[in-house]
Amino acid sequence: MKKLLVLFLSLVLVVGLSMFPGESMYAGDSLQEFQARSAESLRVIRVEADGPPSFVAGILSGKLGASNESVAMEFLVKHKNFFEIANPTDELVAISTETDELGMTKVQFQQVFDGLPVNNNQLTVHFNTDNVVTAVNGRYAPKPEIETKPAIDELAAVAVAMEAVNAPEAVDYIAPRLIILPIDGKYYLAYEINLEIHTGETGNWFVFIDAHTGAILDKYDAMTGFAEFSDVLPIVNYTEPATTAINSPSPNAIANTTEYKTARGMGLGVKGDKKKINIVHNNQPGRQPNFEQFDATSIFSNIYNPVANLVEFTADNELQAVTYKADVAGEYTLNIKNTSGTVLQTHTVIATEAGWIEFAIQPFDVNVGDRYQMEITKPADARTYAQTGRYIGENWRNRDAYFGGLGWGYNYTQAMGFRFDGFTMDPGSKFYLADLTLPFMDGIFTYNLKNGSSGTDLYENTNASWMDVLYSGDSSSWEIVGQGPGVDAHAHARKTYEYYLENHGWNSVDNNGLALTMRVHYGNQYNNAFWSGGANYMTFGDGDGSYFIPLTALDVVAHELTHGITQFKGGLRYRFDTGAINEAFSDVFAVMVDTSSWDVGENIMGEDEIATGRTALRSNSDPGKFIVSAERIRYSIDGEGRYPAHMDEYYYLPQNIDNGGVHVNCTILQHSAYLVAEEYGMGRKVVADTWFRSYDYLHYDATFGEFREAILQSAIDLYGEDSEEYAAFLGAFDDIGLYEGWTRFDNPRPPLW
Repeated sequence: MKKLLVLFLSLVLVVGLSMFPGESMYAGDSLQEFQARSAESLRVIRVEADGPPSFVAGILSGKLGASNESVAMEFLVKHKNFFEIANPTDELVAISTETDELGMTKVQFQQVFDGLPVNNNQLTVHFNTDNVVTAVNGRYAPKPEIETKPAIDELAAVAVAMEAVNAPEAVDYIAPRLIILPIDGKYYLAYEINLEIHTGETGNWFVFIDAHTGAILDKYDAMTGFAEFSDVLPIVNYTEPATTAINSPSPNAIANTTEYKTARGMGLGVKGDKKKINIVHNNQPGRQPNFEQFDATSIFSNIYNPVANLVEFTADNELQAVTYKADVAGEYTLNIKNTSGTVLQTHTVIATEAGWIEFAIQPFDVNVGDRYQMEITKPADARTYAQTGRYIGENWRNRDAYFGGLGWGYNYTQAMGFRFDGFTMDPGSKFYLADLTLPFMDGIFTYNLKNGSSGTDLYENTNASWMDVLYSGDSSSWEIVGQGPGVDAHAHARKTYEYYLENHGWNSVDNNGLALTMRVHYGNQYNNAFWSGGANYMTFGDGDGSYFIPLTALDVVAHELTHGITQFKGGLRYRFDTGAINEAFSDVFAVMVDTSSWDVGENIMGEDEIATGRTALRSNSDPGKFIVSAERIRYSIDGEGRYPAHMDEYYYLPQNIDNGGVHVNCTILQHSAYLVAEEYGMGRKVVADTWFRSYDYLHYDATFGEFREAILQSAIDLYGEDSEEYAAFLGAFDDIGLYEGWTRFDNPRPPLW
């Protein structure tokens, strides 16, 4: 009877409290309502024990009239005391409303005071498909009381910021804005100055200048590198090389004129693997391919078979047609077979007279190492001698590559062999690493910085074959390194783009088809790669050949592109545990795009590092098999300096070391992703879908504790709270010791020495 009475009272409470949507409730009453509706599923997280809640999830309302801005505001007004917002209608401004593929809606608000944003403080109200509020998350500070008229101007603040970070006179990107900045319970009118520097010592600095006094309030470097900027290896100081402008066409010029034609090229990656790449060229119709006739007797005589009359061949391009010179009129049949003799395609042509005939085959890719057999059955009175064959593209005048070849056979059967030839180029013809073949985005453009730090020259070549040099480990100059980094970056950008579009419906970094800009051969023996948050491009060094080789492997490109997505998804401040969450996203999605292993960076390690056992930079499956850099070891739990896999091993690093451990503590979260996929058997797709959705439940200063709730709520949205997927994520968080409400202030551990 007691249970029934409690249930009845709870229902009366919920119904009664819901009758007055226009009035605000006491904080305790709001909590009671949330508890009554949610039962044991209510989760309330506070970053500070006595602060406002930053993550609340459960059943927080009944069915409301809609899922929109006004209804979300009414909800916050009703529960303003619980969320500790003095006047939501004055202090919050709606900045976005989005409905996802599940039909769930989120409304995001920015905290403002006197028209100025309060730092990156934002609150998001989440609705399910029944217009029920299921979560509210974000950061909010008590209403500030501060003079909002600056005493110094923007230019003066920029000058102070540039001096504070030793910026050169010309920086690559500057973005100032006036904000309200909360620091330790106090409020400051401040200029937030974003300075991006690529010359000398790289940096993407955020500097906060007191708009009343000109004092420096805060600063941090948000350059999101693949490796730790400070001490993977010291950045080599070098003199910016003198370059001569080559008048490379701009992306707009390529996209908006008919002078440049799309084409397919073939390139040699850093590791020697051949890749098909999409390029453009200014080669005009009428320029002819170069067919070089050759005597193939010596090539084919050693495998000549008078019975089967079959010759095997290998090729590395799309084969769309074969031409053959018939010596008499009659019926000619072309068979394409695999190595086991199975006929894949058969094509017959009737020649009315002697001369060239063409077999228009169905296009198929012949990859490196694949072997096929081609045979031509001829009329009985046909003679047997070597002939020249050629490869013809679908639009052959605009294609980049052709095959010249020779037939060799006996009596009724003639086998065809092919080899690669190139264009006979007119003077001035150029090919560029620009991909304009993706219909929903503005293209992929790859630039050659030629050991410099800036440049506007698209990577160019005089033909479609980007296979000039096989990387040998010498990174002393971009010419010696070769075209491999350009080929890899260009091809891997497309592959990563296609992964996000096909698996998550996300179009480029901004979900609006923003062009992807890749910059290779950055600096001299530069041991890093980075995403530029201001200019929106990716940059890759060639490595020094010892620690790293060129950093354009697939997982590195995916890592950096994911930093761009994180930025456009709302951003995660690049320091302490928030920055580690940022890095964890990039490392986890690196192994979603490159599924060859759970390690990241295994294809960029130099010979000297591999010799020591360092086969990758970081590992999701076994973080502790690699050691952090020397400066961090004293912050490890046992002095051994292993990358952490458990919260007990968290590195309490100061901000001046790796921004507080962004490249170190990330492996704890990454390990949970591995556990869900492999140990709990959910697979990579479940991890990828859940992690990608969790962006919606994070904010600019999210903690590890809030990340945990974001993942769990995303699993509930996708699979349900009673699902095995949700149980797997919950179990993995228990396994790594990440419990509800964790913050880095709970039990900080001092360095060992």
